[in-house]
Amino acid sequence: IEHISAGSLDPLLQKSAQALNNQGREELLIGPVSGVVTCPDYRVKAKCLKCVSHVLRTSPDQFELEEMGWLLRFFTTTGIGIPRQQDFLGNVLVLISLLICNQQRTGKSFRERFAKTAIREAFEILRAIAKRGSHGSADEQASRLKISLGVVELLKKSSRPLSGGLRKFLRRNDLMDSVIEVFEAEDKMEGNGCGAELLATWTGREVRHILLPIITGNKILLSGAGRFWALVRLADVLEGRLDYDRPPHIFRDVPATDEHKAWATLMHMEKVHGSHDKMEEEDWVLQQRRFLVSDSFQALIHFVWRYTEAVGAMPGLEEAYDCAETWFEEAEQEVRRWWKPERQHGESQRLGADVKQSRQQQTDLERCFDVRLRSICPRVSTLCGYNLNVYDEEEKSSSLAALAKVMAVTFQENHKKHKNQYAQFRAAYDELLQVPNQYYVPTFGRLMTTKEIIAQKAIKCIRQEHNDLHILYSDAALVQRNLKRALIAGGGPQFRQQTLLWANAEYDDFQAGRVPRAVSDGLVGFLRDHQAKVIDPGLLPKEDIDALHKFKLGGDNTRLRNLSRLMISYPNVKELLASLNEMKYNAAFSVMRIRNQFASPSNFAQRTMLVNVETETERGRFLSELQLVVREKNSQQDMYAQRAKLGQELKKVLIKSCKVKEVNADEVAGFLIQQMESRSLRSGDVVVLRCADQNLTIQGEDVSVFAREVTTKHLFTIERVAGPGPIADGDL
Repeated sequence: IEHISAGSLDPLLQKSAQALNNQGREELLIGPVSGVVTCPDYRVKAKCLKCVSHVLRTSPDQFELEEMGWLLRFFTTTGIGIPRQQDFLGNVLVLISLLICNQQRTGKSFRERFAKTAIREAFEILRAIAKRGSHGSADEQASRLKISLGVVELLKKSSRPLSGGLRKFLRRNDLMDSVIEVFEAEDKMEGNGCGAELLATWTGREVRHILLPIITGNKILLSGAGRFWALVRLADVLEGRLDYDRPPHIFRDVPATDEHKAWATLMHMEKVHGSHDKMEEEDWVLQQRRFLVSDSFQALIHFVWRYTEAVGAMPGLEEAYDCAETWFEEAEQEVRRWWKPERQHGESQRLGADVKQSRQQQTDLERCFDVRLRSICPRVSTLCGYNLNVYDEEEKSSSLAALAKVMAVTFQENHKKHKNQYAQFRAAYDELLQVPNQYYVPTFGRLMTTKEIIAQKAIKCIRQEHNDLHILYSDAALVQRNLKRALIAGGGPQFRQQTLLWANAEYDDFQAGRVPRAVSDGLVGFLRDHQAKVIDPGLLPKEDIDALHKFKLGGDNTRLRNLSRLMISYPNVKELLASLNEMKYNAAFSVMRIRNQFASPSNFAQRTMLVNVETETERGRFLSELQLVVREKNSQQDMYAQRAKLGQELKKVLIKSCKVKEVNADEVAGFLIQQMESRSLRSGDVVVLRCADQNLTIQGEDVSVFAREVTTKHLFTIERVAGPGPIADGDL
């Protein structure tokens, strides 16, 4: 039966399957009188249900109403506590889930005739398991947990937007009482259970009857996991967050909010709201209304006081209350000052006209930065709690326009420098632009381009040897000094005492002015011969590492290839290119990776050649980064100084126009620069998709490729299922 029901396209097998169906296949398997499933041998029972699962997966239209009723007879609480009977019950659960999820005639018939009975019995099974508590052996408890999770999975599938009115049925009072009973029983056991998953059903979205009693009541542990998950669930419900993806992926779960991460912004809530169907929208409004009319804020505050007093953290809570009270007073005064009575009549139209006029006065470059800033604003709101897109009373324009103007100035400075370089050294610049990204491949013992690596099916992995940040940072200080020593000549007429002091100095020495940050005398040949100047910017600051982890690396310290770093500046691209070619073959260190950012400059038009080099330490190999840049003639400002200047200019605008507090301005300015310079794609970014030099576009339900010119039809917004963050391999 398994073979014939395997969904083969072979006409003979299809004909055989239909013949078996006509001869009463399901009655033979699960019939109430003569069904093989009534055999006391559980191995035979399991085989019978496996055959039925093949039928439901491959030809569900052959499963009739009477046969659905036969199957449902086995979905009972009988045998709870008997391991093999519980395994049998788990197999029945799988079959009922298949019927619930089926979106053809068979599934629709089951949901209309039998699904409500299955749901009622599912809650009875959960109650029966909860009453047994932690009795039995470890294997028995594991078996019961498996059944509980299977039942909850069935209820979650029933919570999806399907036919049959199941979501309305899931809000019956007796079923909600069962949720409370099961949740309280599991909380007393303080073990792994299905409580958190049970809240992820449509029943578990009920604020007044389930979530608030769990959080504010006295029947579960005050500091237990149960209250925590109920609080998370309450926040998700009030935000309108759903537990499942949008059609056609409604059976794909969306996890609860990760409380270790920043919460979603109002913009994200608006997107979620826009994806609700009518029932989801009505229920969201209903739950919010019930939360407000139930005096829920007061109940939650009372719970916070109880919890804080129990764990001995009252002084911290009182301090937090004082801060919050001060903040609310300041916020209210600011709102009242801005929202004057005259604004209520036509003032908003005037403000809109002012902003529109200011946009028309922007240059194309400023408009580009303005658009990019709008995509970054939600991340700033999530991270720092500030809305940067506000109306500037003094300038009569949006504050984003002022930020865009500052950024455009930096872009023009860099663009002008490289435009001059291109005019003077066109041949060398063209050659530099053609330098490919290269990676060292140990198997072949040389640097290889991406095309060569793909063609040879080679493996590249340019990473630090271990993930311990404390050890990496400790090693980086030693590597920084050793790397500088490797770049100075070993003696002779070019050797200078000042260069030796520089090689042994640390960043504190540069800050105190005891040693200059840059040297140009006494360097090795591939630098000296090309008029290079080496600058020590210090180790990568820890605050930058934190930002990288939060918005790019995700805790992977092996990708920190620039903890130890030096900048090498050249008078022109010709000297830079010649030095790079010689650097590949030096004996002081191994070149592991070359990334050509002259060919793909940053959003501030900064062009660098990034060279990752490898040196030896006592613990093994260590990767550092050399940044090869062109310095502007008669200018003492390097890339880091320019970045600091940009940060100061942005800070002024943030404080003046965006109303960012001075204590937070440096953090926000640094975040804006980091996000603007980053080449990572992130959730919320707007992109153009190209194929064979043509733009991808959508017309209705169809996707097509045409047109070289980019229009609004070719713009796509990236939305990451896992929430805010950079897009990585394997993300949905």
